[in-house]
Amino acid sequence: MLSTLGVDLKVMIESTLNMGPTPTSVSARALRSTKPPPGFDGIDSNRNGVRDDVDAVIASLPDSPMQKKALQDVATAMTNAMALIDWDQSEDAVKAAALDLNTARRCLRSMYTADERAERAEQIRSAVANDQKRMWRLVRFDALAQDYPNATSKTCGG
Repeated sequence: MLSTLGVDLKVMIESTLNMGPTPTSVSARALRSTKPPPGFDGIDSNRNGVRDDVDAVIASLPDSPMQKKALQDVATAMTNAMALIDWDQSEDAVKAAALDLNTARRCLRSMYTADERAERAEQIRSAVANDQKRMWRLVRFDALAQDYPNATSKTCGG
């Protein structure tokens, strides 16, 4: 299965990034343990893990720098979770992504009132999953991650 995953991942990376062949010395396991490559799901000029269009939505908000960092963390975690649907649906990968997303959401809860949080969460979800394919990936990830509803780690911004 890993060799099939490696071939599929190699094809996906090449076609998504429109670049030359990936190094054959990189194992599928090593690739699975990393975050998606820059540009996996759109342009990320500053390579912060958030597409530029999502960065623009966050930048346009009247929130504090700490709140914007929390929103970027949620957007990054959602992007990484969506990427798993295309390149790694192993239990370990799903659990790790669920942990990151739950931690980011917990941090968001600590920075906003319930109404503000609901509004910001919807704004970020709509920006990150702004087309049918992205929304499908996020819904699919949510279904896979339902076994890890309370997993969290790290501290906010960590």
